[in-house]
Amino acid sequence: MAGTVRVVLVEDHPVVRAGTRLVIDRQAELEVVGETGTVAGALRLVANAGPDVVVQPLRLEGRLCGTRLCAAIKDWPAPPAVVVFTAFAAPGHVAAALLAGADAYVHKGAEPGSLLEAVRAAHARAGPGAGRDPSVAERAGIDAGGPARLARVAAAADLTPRERQVLGLMLQHLSNDQIARELYLGLPTVKTHVRQVLRKLGCTDRPALFRAVGVSA
Repeated sequence: MAGTVRVVLVEDHPVVRAGTRLVIDRQAELEVVGETGTVAGALRLVANAGPDVVVQPLRLEGRLCGTRLCAAIKDWPAPPAVVVFTAFAAPGHVAAALLAGADAYVHKGAEPGSLLEAVRAAHARAGPGAGRDPSVAERAGIDAGGPARLARVAAAADLTPRERQVLGLMLQHLSNDQIARELYLGLPTVKTHVRQVLRKLGCTDRPALFRAVGVSA
């Protein structure tokens, strides 16, 4: 169909994936062109299906790897919009997703219409914060200027890709041990990255980091 918005759906819970697909496919201008429950499958579909929008969670395959998946998708030339559709709504989770390049962030407790609006808005004006669920942003303590501020902070700090990954996990309140497990890194390496992130952002500790990026702890 001409003008159809092509959607790739990433979700590892079969019932949730089936329900989400039904909601999306009922819309005349939206079409799910592929679905998967794994990170590798998501990257293959982005490469092969050429979607306009990817709808993905933060937790996948039992891990908080959604921000890294989002960042990997956004590294593609002319990447699709990314809508994070998740049960997580804490400030750090929202901030980490937006920092990774998510165009929209919708809580799974929202009405189906919120997801549909986010998909349409993200496709129409892809960019940090487009189509965000306002209730999630409000609960997370992120104001209208938050996404742009996060992007400016990260760009000005000249973080390496690995440091951005570490920062995203720090914003999700993961400890150094947990970050090491998520990224398959040694604890001393993680501690070095954390020190570098804090130094580049001009912060002395993690509470100062949250204040620096404008997100309430």
